[in-house]
Amino acid sequence: MGRRRRSPQSILATLSTGVIGEETAPVRPAGEIRPPRLIRRVPPVYPEIARQARVEGVVEVECVTDITGRVTGVRLVRSIPLLDQAAIDAVRQWFMNPWSSTAGPAVWSST
Repeated sequence: MGRRRRSPQSILATLSTGVIGEETAPVRPAGEIRPPRLIRRVPPVYPEIARQARVEGVVEVECVTDITGRVTGVRLVRSIPLLDQAAIDAVRQWFMNPWSSTAGPAVWSST
């Protein structure tokens, strides 16, 4: 007997959910999806030492959310040392409607 051929929808569902064994790995959104919507945005608290040093700029982070929309991981992409921790602390408190595809909501990674 030959191998059973999987439908494109079945393959997409597996890729979209990022399931690896018992773990769910984050995936980058692709294809036809409903983009995430930010529900709760907590602004960063500007550190006093950065204010005194007149440091300003943009800290870019990549965050991973679970299927409920909670931020479960944050990684610095572009750093300003005096502002990094404030940005990380703020993003960890964000909450989003998770992105979803035809397979349903999934863990996702975004910058």
